[in-house]
Amino acid sequence: MNHLPDRFRQLLALRELQGLSYRELAEVMCIPMGTVMSGLSRSRQAFRLALDSEMNAYRSLLALSPQAAIINASPLAATNPHVTRNRMTDPLGSKI
Repeated sequence: MNHLPDRFRQLLALRELQGLSYRELAEVMCIPMGTVMSGLSRSRQAFRLALDSEMNAYRSLLALSPQAAIINASPLAATNPHVTRNRMTDPLGSKI
């Protein structure tokens, strides 16, 4: 969801995660209910496209190298300096 515009992310979060009704969304965001409905429709479409894009990238990576796909998809890949794009190293630098 981080790739979505702020308004789309806010609409989706309030509706899907907080459970607000369309009427409540309109009141909270100070916009007409029709704008809420069209905004949610566009938000869901943008979210689906972003998710499809991510899944296609993952599938491509998986087809090339299942091991690399697992390492790159891991949350460790973004936060651990010992996990690199196509390999994992221990703190002393030897390849795992």
